Amino acid sequence: MSDEKALLAAIWAHPHEDTPRLMYADWLDEHGQGERAEFIRVQIEAANLPTFDPERASKAKRTRHLLAPHVEGWVEPFRWIFADLQPVAWSDRSPTSARLWGEVVGVTGYKGGNEMPDDYAPPELRFERGFVSEVTTALATIIARSPGTLPRSGPRPKLSVQWPYGGETVEVARVFPALRERLTFDNYSGWQFSGPGSLGPNELEVLVNEPDLAAGITSLDASLFRPRQSLYRILPLAKQLTHLTSSLSDGGAEDVLPLIRAAIGSKVNESLTDFAVVNLFSEPATIAAVVTELATAVWPKLKRILLYQWRERSCLTTGITAEPFPQLEEITLLGEAISRDQLTDVLECPAFRTARVRYFEYEEIKRPEILALEKLYSPRFQCRA
Repeated sequence: MSDEKALLAAIWAHPHEDTPRLMYADWLDEHGQGERAEFIRVQIEAANLPTFDPERASKAKRTRHLLAPHVEGWVEPFRWIFADLQPVAWSDRSPTSARLWGEVVGVTGYKGGNEMPDDYAPPELRFERGFVSEVTTALATIIARSPGTLPRSGPRPKLSVQWPYGGETVEVARVFPALRERLTFDNYSGWQFSGPGSLGPNELEVLVNEPDLAAGITSLDASLFRPRQSLYRILPLAKQLTHLTSSLSDGGAEDVLPLIRAAIGSKVNESLTDFAVVNLFSEPATIAAVVTELATAVWPKLKRILLYQWRERSCLTTGITAEPFPQLEEITLLGEAISRDQLTDVLECPAFRTARVRYFEYEEIKRPEILALEKLYSPRFQCRA
């Protein structure tokens, strides 16, 4: 085995460690591939910075600059997802449940022209710590094209399947066997569904009868399941589940509380690292009810909580005295003029004692009371306006 193959095999075998990646970067430097080496090092540096550190944005800009002229070469094993599209480098700062406010750098497929249809969901590759971490492509592409066996050229990425709109025909009998074929190549660390469409009862019925495939699901978004209760049948089968997202709508807390109870009943709380609740346009005390429900069980591996678009004026954690999140590293709040009292309530809550608190508000400048909180609770509390 060559030195390069041995280094890549070490990255494959130890995907969560930085040392093998940095050793490979040294090898690249010694063999005339300085830009690829710098790309790996800068992404590792960014990953080890606090979420709101301004250096993350500058490092994302630098890595995109490094990636742009090398797109074709650096993503060659994944070229199949782009079909006849032109792969181009991109970066994004959108808040997502999986990344909780981190700059993302990757490659997307470009159709050409200036206008895209509203429902256009391009294929994407996302890079983290120097290598492809997530492969996003349409269901039709997975069924129609064979990606072959990936070379062990880095850590195994996650496969994200873009589910079509309900109006499009989904050949259920072919869908899940095709997915299972891709995953049994040992190419991917796990998989998940993504929009724009949602899964109906027929698709869920077939998936429930594919327990080996369901066991590889690492992320679930409750909004992609119709009816939502059908998701509860998947939870006990998703043995690798680490990310769970729910959303509130007109039903308020009743949209998400049953999901939390189902997760606890299925022991998903024992494996989850990320939990998000989005679209919090609901009546007062809804968010407090959600957090109180979470606190009825221990979530031993939960590291990040995201509460997105929070507008209510009630306190979040009133009455919670337990410490259900022993490994919690970060709670991110996105909302409109959340008060100092509300933020103090979160910062002082025993449930969040170990966590950094990140707050993003929809204001051009920080309010004086927010600046005062940052000073009082620095470095644990940060706000981005």
